[in-house]
Amino acid sequence: MLECPEHLLYSVTHTWVQIIDDEANLARVGITHHLQEELPEILSVDLPMDGDELEIDNPCMHLHLEGDTITEVCSPLTGRAVSINRDVLDNPDL
Repeated sequence: MLECPEHLLYSVTHTWVQIIDDEANLARVGITHHLQEELPEILSVDLPMDGDELEIDNPCMHLHLEGDTITEVCSPLTGRAVSINRDVLDNPDL
């Protein structure tokens, strides 16, 4: 059974949001383990750049998958990317 931590908010498109600082309007976003397990191997990831504006339900990241497939992941909220997990660029399995 897949783990669904209760401190995360989930979208129907298999993204999650973790509120980091409610007063500063800071949140962390990612994709669910379920989505990761349903997709072929993720070979690389295109993430937004620091400062990029994100719109809810608009593509914010691309997953390059085994078999030359690219999947778009839509942002679960509107805001600005203040930092990205650069480790995922070198290790897309994260």
